[in-house]
Parts: sequence; C-alpha cells; structure tokens
Amino acid sequence: MKGGLQPYVRGVAVMGALVILESLAALPSTAHPFEWLLFVGLAVLTGSFSMKIASVNASVTVSDTFFITTALLFGPAPATLAVALDTAIVSLRRQHGRERLAFNMATTTLGMWAGSHAFFLIAGIPPLTQSRAPVEQLILPLLGLTAVYFVLNSGLIAVAIGLDGAASLAAMAR
Repeated sequence: MKGGLQPYVRGVAVMGALVILESLAALPSTAHPFEWLLFVGLAVLTGSFSMKIASVNASVTVSDTFFITTALLFGPAPATLAVALDTAIVSLRRQHGRERLAFNMATTTLGMWAGSHAFFLIAGIPPLTQSRAPVEQLILPLLGLTAVYFVLNSGLIAVAIGLDGAASLAAMAR
C-alpha cells in the first residue's frame, strides 16, 4: 500500500470496529428481536442479488432496501450489524484479504450507523415499531439517512482510491 493509504485504511477499520461494538452493546435493548432478525436474514439473503451499473464500476443490491427498512423500524444497531454481516459475506466470497475485508465492513457500517442516527435525530422519534409518525414527517429524515449513508460510504472509498493512486482529492472531485 502506498504512503498514507495503510494508516488511513487501518484508521477507518478501527472506527468501523468501534461502531460494530457499540451496535452489539445496543442490541439487547432493541425491541422485537425476532422481527429484526428476519429483516437481517432477508438483507443477507438478498445481498447476492445485485444489479451492475454499466457506466461506472458499481452495483446496487436489493439488500439496501432491507438495511434501510431495518434502520427505520428497529433502529441503528440491527441495521448496522446487518450491513456489516452482508459486507463481510460479500468480501469473503470475493476472497478479499483481511485489511480489505475490515475496510469494506467499516465503510458500510459507518455509513449506515451515521445515516440511521441522522434519521432519528432529524425525525425526533424512536424507531417506527415503537412510534407512529405521519409519512410526510419521514421524508426529510429518510433523505438525510440515504444521503449520509451514500456520501460517507462513497467518500471513504474515494479517499482510499485517491491515496492508492496518489491522486489529489480535488482531482477526484472533478
């Protein structure tokens, strides 16, 4: 790994591990354990169904729908752990090394954790299994969740690509 890439990757991996540990600690107080386990199972099961986007090196999976739904219904902890598990499975299938596996898990978990927390901060409500909120009250918080999830996940990866290719962040933004 070039110059600053290795410390960056390790730093992101450590932050991701801390978020996973925090989510594991919060899990026992999460309501409806059988229901959120069902959503986690569906997310992981559908993780293998992906759609490639031809114009860029990216894919979209059906599992994102279950991750976001899990976050809205049950809170950040089960959604964060679901995305971590799914990312680990995908990375293991692709035979990624330990550092890449840890980095991949960290980027998705940090994005989901931060996005979920942003949703509940903006909405000012507990998870939807514990509250009733009109749909119109959820639109802005949902946009916040998806924006934070996408920008944080993609941004962390873009920085790593920039460090690996020694490209400046300004050049990558163009």
